[in-house]
Amino acid sequence: MSMESMFWLSAADVSPLPGAGSFQRARSSRLLRRALTMICVRSRCRSMNADFEAPDVNGRRLIFTATGISQVDRQVFGAAEKHGIWVNSADDPPQCSFILPAVLRHEPVVIAVSTSGTSPALASYLRDRISKVIAPEIASVANELAEQRARVKNQGQPTEGVDWRPVIEALLADAGLPEVVI
Repeated sequence: MSMESMFWLSAADVSPLPGAGSFQRARSSRLLRRALTMICVRSRCRSMNADFEAPDVNGRRLIFTATGISQVDRQVFGAAEKHGIWVNSADDPPQCSFILPAVLRHEPVVIAVSTSGTSPALASYLRDRISKVIAPEIASVANELAEQRARVKNQGQPTEGVDWRPVIEALLADAGLPEVVI
């Protein structure tokens, strides 16, 4: 079964992109006052030039609504909630089943910062500040710790009893990240 997401966006908010064609035409048409619906399956999206109707949520697993039209966003949220489908209503935390944190990725380390939807700008700002301290080299620290943890487990020892703090601090210093140690 494929992962299918649906997005309701305000056609007025779709920025023109080089070669956007249908999007550009949609912006200048009567769609300016209604929701532009996009169905995305496995990163491929297609638009549906239609107003929202409750049955539109059928068969969906994840929905984003960002029309800027509170009545439409509420209808999308209500229909999705009725079917147990997760929905995110942009700039309307009470109408969200989930929120989107600002994410810093230095795989396998992933740090998410959230303000529970109250200020995405603050979450992004904090993520950017954290990224100045948590550099990409943190990935090598995490990978080395995974190897050391595996060795402890392979010896039949519990990893909970190990004092990891000095190990972590030494690895951070070796990686050139002593400022992470507080």
